[in-house]
Amino acid sequence: MCKVLIIPGIKDNKRKETLAFIDEMSDLMSKSNTDGLGYAAIDGEGNLFAERWLNNGHFRVRPSADDTSGIEHKKEVADKVVSQWGKMLKTHGSTDPRIYSRPTSKNYTRFGEGTIEKNARAITLHTRMATCERGLMNVHPFIDKDTSVIHNGVIQNSKQFDLKLSSCDSESILISYLKGNVGKSIENVEEMAQALYGYYACGVFARDADGNRILDVFKGNHASLSISYIFELETYVLSTSDSDIRNACASLGYTHGGTKDLDSDMLTRINPYNGDVTGQVSFKANANYWNENYNSNRSHGPSTNTPATITKLHPKNITKYNDPNYMEMIKLTPSLRVLAERETEEFFAAMSARY
Repeated sequence: MCKVLIIPGIKDNKRKETLAFIDEMSDLMSKSNTDGLGYAAIDGEGNLFAERWLNNGHFRVRPSADDTSGIEHKKEVADKVVSQWGKMLKTHGSTDPRIYSRPTSKNYTRFGEGTIEKNARAITLHTRMATCERGLMNVHPFIDKDTSVIHNGVIQNSKQFDLKLSSCDSESILISYLKGNVGKSIENVEEMAQALYGYYACGVFARDADGNRILDVFKGNHASLSISYIFELETYVLSTSDSDIRNACASLGYTHGGTKDLDSDMLTRINPYNGDVTGQVSFKANANYWNENYNSNRSHGPSTNTPATITKLHPKNITKYNDPNYMEMIKLTPSLRVLAERETEEFFAAMSARY
């Protein structure tokens, strides 16, 4: 599954600590999600800006990163290695002698004028595990009409939407959000949710009816999203991976203030400048997703799979390798297989503790 990081209320006097945390999280989130990295952020005036990379590692050598992050020093060290090894190094067809690479127009794009280092007051960061075509156009965020979306999950009925920015199912959420005018009226989230067949955890920068910048965070069933307070940042963060948050804090020596999972079928509206919650509304996710088959060629017909016969084993003797239900799960597409494996592992862990 894709991974999401959301940080509201970035403080100027904690910018150095926040940048270190974002960089550390980008590495951790990219370990299993290598199909692109992108972020959307807002400055103090509410202006939206974003960058996207097809190569996740290029985030660390982004043009806006100054020497306080150690990037320039790392480049110097890399160039020194090349000069010492000289002709022993293969160029792989490239005339660039540097050991590190830089993004090009084919694998990098930006929107707006701000930078994380100088301007960001809130940020949504995304690393991608591709469930459709790999390419820069499918790297999050997706932006239209001063609104940005990052998404973890799968939207099954994306063929019902007129995708203009990408071939990625996640763009369906942006289309539904804008069509339902959710930014203008938070109650319209129900219309958006009913239009989407799938599961999702999302962060959206938009504007409300008065033109104020807002950050909407919402998740449906079967998606993971948790909240943690980081003392050194003096704000909270939201993430699809609590283990990444804990590992980042451990690496940086930051204090992790505990984790709470967000409830499903709930949209929370946040003041992105200080992190205050300004509104909440519940909705009912469309249940059709779990009644239909989702496969790699994006067909959307009813499932033809028949449930496997459950082997009558005592729970403590069941392993995922002799559970016929698990064997059915692993036939699913990669994103759903990850979800199936996670839920199966949680079941086995619970049974082991019980027996």
